[in-house]
Amino acid sequence: MRFKTASLAMLAAALLPISSPFAMRTPSVDARAPVIAIALSPTTEVTMTFDAWRFDGSWNVVVFCPQSDGAPASAIRFMAGVKDGVLHGERGNGGSRGSMTLDGTIQPDGTARLRASGITNDGDEVLGVTPRDASFVYEVAARFVGPRGLGARIEGRVCHLNFTRQ
Repeated sequence: MRFKTASLAMLAAALLPISSPFAMRTPSVDARAPVIAIALSPTTEVTMTFDAWRFDGSWNVVVFCPQSDGAPASAIRFMAGVKDGVLHGERGNGGSRGSMTLDGTIQPDGTARLRASGITNDGDEVLGVTPRDASFVYEVAARFVGPRGLGARIEGRVCHLNFTRQ
């Protein structure tokens, strides 16, 4: 006999007691509140929604760029805040040498497209890698899962970003 998904869901809901370890539960204010499976017809559209605020809070950001094409390896660390899924972080004073700003929106599924911008620092100028007070702008593709996130510069020099919730 062949069962459809909706039939299996109805059967499971009828046979599994609420206290069963196999009963589905939802993370809510009261984690003991059970969720009962509901049978869906084949034409029912199912969409998943996530809370936009689940990534809200303070995040430690580390940007690491390995040595490449005569440019020395570099690593910087700064804090970023996320409010309603919108990320904003700053290193240094905007517009000054060695500053960096990181902005973007984290989508409910954890993916993000961020924009990094800033001014080169003195170390780069001394090595002749970049001209004095050169500005930079680049895009970052990132993915956040729980208390961690990883990102990578999309174009230009290779750089990796590591995010850790505080």
